[in-house]
Amino acid sequence: MTTETKDLFIEDHDLLIDPILEGVMEFPEHSSITNSLIGFHKDFGTILTGFERGYARVTVEIHTEQPPLNTDDWDDVLDISADLKRGRSFVASYDTAFTTNLAFDGPGTYRIRAHARGRAGTKNARLARRPRPSRTSPPHETYLVQVWKAPAAAEQIHKSSSHSALPAADYTGPSTSPYQPAVDAPKIHCEGGGIVLVRTCFTAPQAWNDLVDFVDNGFEEGGCIDVTPIDNSAYDGLTEDQLRTLVDRNEDDWPHHSVLLVADHRALASPDLPLLAVDNPPGEPSPSFRIPREYLEDFVVNMDLGNTDFREWSRDAGDEGIYRETADDV
Repeated sequence: MTTETKDLFIEDHDLLIDPILEGVMEFPEHSSITNSLIGFHKDFGTILTGFERGYARVTVEIHTEQPPLNTDDWDDVLDISADLKRGRSFVASYDTAFTTNLAFDGPGTYRIRAHARGRAGTKNARLARRPRPSRTSPPHETYLVQVWKAPAAAEQIHKSSSHSALPAADYTGPSTSPYQPAVDAPKIHCEGGGIVLVRTCFTAPQAWNDLVDFVDNGFEEGGCIDVTPIDNSAYDGLTEDQLRTLVDRNEDDWPHHSVLLVADHRALASPDLPLLAVDNPPGEPSPSFRIPREYLEDFVVNMDLGNTDFREWSRDAGDEGIYRETADDV
């Protein structure tokens, strides 16, 4: 048996089975995957994750014959046939691929047994890229893909969780989720739009006052930094995903505020006030990061002028998720 394990950062619910690895997008529509877990369009496959984005621990096993069935500790297990006609097929995310070729015996029909665990608890969550998973802090979702050579046969569901169409449009999932609980708080909408500074920590009033004073007078010539503070205890303890759901949107689903700065406990507990910068575009957001007070003015000005975009700042954040000036900026 050949085995390989990786932690992949998944986006758009798509754990891919890709025969090309060249950015060709012929993967099946989510709504066409009626078994709720895995489907193919031609030899392009998709395994549906519970979260919209986040890390998954994935193991691939190559077998010379059908392996023993083991459904213990798995939420979903099913077998499906795939015609891997190119003789190439790799489990992948959008930016990382396994080296193990599922079509290990060349072009032909293979049987794939997909196992999934943890999808229900992370329904539609948008989890951060940092920190990366570790042995002591594993990803929230786990997958096992077993492959062997076999003639085509009907799908066989060995075990299925209660959700019937994850994450197709009619999926409702469990009634509660640790990542997307209901939020009873006012919509976030400041006239004029722009960047808002949302207070979510109310145990450090002096630090908040110092932050507001810095925003009001921190511009290099003594003027204010162009952000709008929001001080409302209804936002106490809210996460970035919860705050995103509260940002008002227009009839075209365009957010009124595309960037949020969050004054949470971590920010107000540190002298350099590392605010959490949260991307909130109409589409897929870039990973959040922290922006210390010394870079706040540059960040706000460049975002307002469109000189840089959020992704560039997010990309330059260090492993600890805090932006520091790069050598190119000096």
